[in-house]
Amino acid sequence: MNELKSIVTVLCGLGAGGFLCELLLGGTKLKKQVNFMISLFMATSLVGLFGQGIAGFSLPDVPSPEELRADYPEEVYRRQLENESAENICRVLMEQLTAAGLAPEKIEADVNISPDGSISITKVRLTGCGDAGAELVRNSLGCEKEVVELVGNT
Repeated sequence: MNELKSIVTVLCGLGAGGFLCELLLGGTKLKKQVNFMISLFMATSLVGLFGQGIAGFSLPDVPSPEELRADYPEEVYRRQLENESAENICRVLMEQLTAAGLAPEKIEADVNISPDGSISITKVRLTGCGDAGAELVRNSLGCEKEVVELVGNT
């Protein structure tokens, strides 16, 4: 970073020096030669900067295809199963609340699937059905009070 800062400072100084030379030298041939030399030095500095950047550039280690195949499908499968389980739980809870005469605006469920395949509901968020809806969900799931969270106007 310090190298970049010093190169930018030098380039700015050269640009200012080129402008001063242009003002002082007017329309003489010397003006064109000085501008050419300053432009050449600036171009060389930029090429050197980018050359160092390219030389120091390295790609990160990419895992082998065998390593990718080993973990990736299991993770995708687990996430897909969690999403489908949460959707099913929300659908069933929505049906139960609607059957009880409550009209929730939204139901969201957080689900975790352990390595042994058991499904646990960590949180259910209810919007727009009040304490009666929360109590119905608690009784339906057989959970403690902390699982159900009321959101918004209840």
